[in-house]
Amino acid sequence: MPEIKKTLEALRFLKTKQDQEGEYETNFELAANVLAKAKLKKVDAVSLWLGANVMMEFTFDEAEKLLAGNLETATVNLGKVNEQLAFLRDQITTTEVCPAPTPRLTLRVAPADRRGALAARRWG
Repeated sequence: MPEIKKTLEALRFLKTKQDQEGEYETNFELAANVLAKAKLKKVDAVSLWLGANVMMEFTFDEAEKLLAGNLETATVNLGKVNEQLAFLRDQITTTEVCPAPTPRLTLRVAPADRRGALAARRWG
C-alpha cells in the first residue's frame, strides 16, 4: 500500500504540472534509495508497471482511477487479513489454555492410582 500511495502522490504532482508552461525539474525513484533527476516539459500520460514485466501508458485520469481502485481493494483486503489474524490469535490462546489442567492432574496422581482417582473424581 505505501507504494500505491507514493505513486498516487507522484501522479497528482504531475497532474498539477500538466498545464504549466515551460520546463520543471523533479526526482524519480528508480529503486529503493536510488533517485534520478529529470527535466520535464509537457507531460500528457504516465506509464505504470502492472507486473509480470508489463508496463502500460495511461492518461492521468485513467491512471488515477486505476491506482485509487487498487488502493481501495488493498485496504479492504488488509482489513480482512487483520480480522483473520485476530481470530487466529484467539484460537491459539484457546488451544494453549484448554489442555493446561490435564497435565497437572496426571502429575498429581501416581500411575497406579490414576484410574481410581479419575473414577472417584467423576463419580464423587
